[in-house]
Amino acid sequence: MPTSLSIRAKIVGLFVVVAILGGASFGVRAKPTQAATGGIDINRWCQVISQGTERAVLISNNVYGWRCQYTWYGLKLYSIDLNAACRYEYNRSNATAHFYNYSNPYSWYCLY
Repeated sequence: MPTSLSIRAKIVGLFVVVAILGGASFGVRAKPTQAATGGIDINRWCQVISQGTERAVLISNNVYGWRCQYTWYGLKLYSIDLNAACRYEYNRSNATAHFYNYSNPYSWYCLY
């Protein structure tokens, strides 16, 4: 005579199989937990906004340390709109810039 534990295990196992097969047959998929992501080419963004006459430089070792350096009429530094850089990089009007680690200037990424 089977014990109640073995019967319970068989029932649970049957439910797991049904759930797996049922999900596969109906095409059920998990929803993504976040939007698509990608990196930012900050140097390219500086060149885009200046038509090739600027480059990205790091003036402090954190995520807000990036500047575009313009050298046409002397050395000038300009702040960077990283949200605009994301929109350009991925050609998406809803792209926004985020970072993983404030102390790592290379940790910027885009969500879109």
